Amino acid sequence: MTTQQQALKKTRQRSPGYPAIDLETAIARARKLYDFERMNSASINVILNHWGYNPGSGIGLVVLAALIKFGLLIHDGAGDKRKARLTELARRIILDDRPNSPERDAAIQEAALNPKIHRDLWNQYNGVLPSDENLK
Repeated sequence: MTTQQQALKKTRQRSPGYPAIDLETAIARARKLYDFERMNSASINVILNHWGYNPGSGIGLVVLAALIKFGLLIHDGAGDKRKARLTELARRIILDDRPNSPERDAAIQEAALNPKIHRDLWNQYNGVLPSDENLK
């Protein structure tokens, strides 16, 4: 590696992580997981199977990571022993089926702002976001 490449590598920053799916889709996945497992832990491959993905599926793991970023899922362990379960935040969202629920709305807003990039943008624009095209 040349000196120039090393300097470029040192100055390059990773873009902040963001969920690969939107919150509405993440909540639907959480609801589906709740239908199978309630609030119990399950192995990652079992969860992926519930969602229709093959064990170790790349896209399935990306969806799993999105639920973690939104704070809807918590995981522990590693490798074959890695498990996950829904969080209390997920429970508050998926079990509150009242048509007009301020508590559910507050929980959804909390989930929406859990990813650091979402929270940073929300704070930068004081809650009044510009268009998606402008943000890009």
